[in-house]
Amino acid sequence: MRKTMLLAAIVAVVLAAAVPALAGSGSANDFAKGALGKGDSVKGHSNHNKDFAGLVDIGGGRQMYMECQGKGSPTVVFVSGGGDRTAVDQPTTVQDGARDLHALLSASGERGPYVVVGHSMGGAISRQYASEYPQDVSGLVLIDYTPYDARRLQTDEQWKLWQPLLGSPSKEALASYPALEQNANQRNVKLVLAAAPLKPMPLIVLSSDEPYNLIPYAKDGTLPLTIAQAKEFGRVLFQEVLYARANLVSQVPGARHITNTDSGHYIHQEQPKLVIDSVREVVDAVGKKGCKKVGHNTLGS
Repeated sequence: MRKTMLLAAIVAVVLAAAVPALAGSGSANDFAKGALGKGDSVKGHSNHNKDFAGLVDIGGGRQMYMECQGKGSPTVVFVSGGGDRTAVDQPTTVQDGARDLHALLSASGERGPYVVVGHSMGGAISRQYASEYPQDVSGLVLIDYTPYDARRLQTDEQWKLWQPLLGSPSKEALASYPALEQNANQRNVKLVLAAAPLKPMPLIVLSSDEPYNLIPYAKDGTLPLTIAQAKEFGRVLFQEVLYARANLVSQVPGARHITNTDSGHYIHQEQPKLVIDSVREVVDAVGKKGCKKVGHNTLGS
């Protein structure tokens, strides 16, 4: 069995790593458990020849939690979504997350390049990591990831409405809990739009096929919309997000965008086999590419 890892940020991002699939955004452990299919075993560690779980010093007086399971290569790194982090200086950016991931993997001594699997905001971090550290990434699986470049398709009013859904807590929420996790959304848009294009690599993007239901956010006052307006904005936002993801896929030869997932946002929980198969497909493609020294992606469209 190939190397498996689970990485979770004690201070900045929640990261989870490697198995032939993945899990959820409720906690780092849940994220990893969902990654394992029935009958899968996890044992071995590259540095200690046994499973490892503990804090890793990443410098600057900070530590991050890591679990490493299995053996072999490539190592698969799972990056879970937002809302799972213990607070550091807020707000944070996708670049902060990418650099923390780089620091953790470097400090762990785990050999790359890695297949990186990210969900939601973790997918945005994974994409940024692949742009900033292309030598460290051999393949990507992005699960209903947050495409900040969808901002290019939006009016200013639409962007204003999207931000509360991306981790921009209200003043009232911050007053009751100042350490609440926040995303620097304006900076994230600039970072994503300025990021280097992804290099040719095996890439699969999975998207939810359930339109966004924003009515609860209209009812609780998060969005200043009527019920009818919330329905329309949910429809428009869903299409903008899909278009932005499709645009990313179109830039990487052989990449695939799977949209018939029969799932909501948590595809890895609702359709785990689909995610497991996607991760294995990318891992296999990376292995074939390495053996044949092919200069382009081996995934089918």
